[in-house]
Amino acid sequence: MASINAVNLTYIKRWEGGLSRYANDPAAVDSVPDGSGYHTNKGVTWATFKGLAKKIGYNPTAALFYKMPDNIWLAIYKIGYWDPMNGDNINSQGIAELLADWAWGSGPGTAARYVQRYLVGKGYKIAVDGAFGPASTKALNDEIKRSGAKKVFDDLYNARLNFLKSLGGWQHYGTGWTNRMKDFYNYGIRVVNENPIPTGIVLAALALALYFGFKNGDTKPTFGVKTEQALLKAGGV
Repeated sequence: MASINAVNLTYIKRWEGGLSRYANDPAAVDSVPDGSGYHTNKGVTWATFKGLAKKIGYNPTAALFYKMPDNIWLAIYKIGYWDPMNGDNINSQGIAELLADWAWGSGPGTAARYVQRYLVGKGYKIAVDGAFGPASTKALNDEIKRSGAKKVFDDLYNARLNFLKSLGGWQHYGTGWTNRMKDFYNYGIRVVNENPIPTGIVLAALALALYFGFKNGDTKPTFGVKTEQALLKAGGV
């Protein structure tokens, strides 16, 4: 079963970079209302940052957006992209990350519909509604069991690449998108083939921060006193 604790967050952050105010980006239509023109930070758009604030539990100020703490960034990734693709219930780490990354780049609804169409093409009777619920997840896991994780990973990787090629921005951004996709493939196929057990210290720390923060009464994903104490104890400090 896939786990968010094993996600290659380094890959995402490396390709996303930091603050962006690129005027031709679609995200530029909703930028930080301070006149700076910035609309994206570490791959998170200002619109997404505002939209998930209430659900996660933080005040979406411009200052916090610019700071983009790791625990908030991780919560946005989990609640905005990993959870909508039902990542925790997919029987392949590499495939779960591929779906979440597709959702990250194109929105959960778009990613879900393309995966659902793929599964319908394989004979599964599921709705193509953009909501990747239990029926879609079961169909995906059944296909992984039937055809093997590598075959399904390759199929979905190619489906995503063809989707990107169909976009109007391909002529301008195709080279960059292709390089990013290749980078993900090299990582993802290794995970699919090796099925490693996650041991990354940084990933574990981020997951623990989020977990202990909510468990110990720090309802906002920030490092309160109880959270710090729990993390120190967990780390043997």
